[in-house]
Amino acid sequence: MMSKKHVVEAMFILVIASLFLAGFYYKNQESHHQEETKQELLLKKEEEIKQYISKTKNTTFKNALLTSNEGAQVQLSEYKFRPKVVVFWASWCPDCQKELPIIQRLYDKYQDKVDFFMVDIVDGERETLETSHQFLRDQGFTFPVYIDQDLQAFKFLDVKAIPTIFIVDKDGIVKEIYVEQGSEEMLSKDLKQLINN
Repeated sequence: MMSKKHVVEAMFILVIASLFLAGFYYKNQESHHQEETKQELLLKKEEEIKQYISKTKNTTFKNALLTSNEGAQVQLSEYKFRPKVVVFWASWCPDCQKELPIIQRLYDKYQDKVDFFMVDIVDGERETLETSHQFLRDQGFTFPVYIDQDLQAFKFLDVKAIPTIFIVDKDGIVKEIYVEQGSEEMLSKDLKQLINN
């Protein structure tokens, strides 16, 4: 028969094991809840982007004031009579880093027929003029870069994520919007259509 001491030890071990299992269960439930919350946020963001594209496509592209890399103030509405590609990006953005080489190739191919506006969103924290210039030098990009200081155009145009690529016809109508993705084939097809119309 078990002595009182053994009973107390066994009870102590059971209490410790129960606490351990309860903690493990709670941690597992918390992790599962966090994963569900992430999924809900992603779905909400996707729906928000779909609504934004639906609302913005086939409307007049809003005029935005930008600053060229040389410091000149530029209004997008000043550029008429040619299709436009307007890309919002930042050097720290992984999707932008994948997309910008595609845009460079399109710029090399269509720069005589299409105006390109590569809009770097400079917030002064994650993206600064210094990090932007260094990134452009390191990558060897030659497309024209415009600065959106303090995210003014980003907010004005209600951009939802980066990269966002607007394909705008010569009359200033938004024909396509690509958010966080855009294949070279699709973009090239869009530009060819606008050039030929």
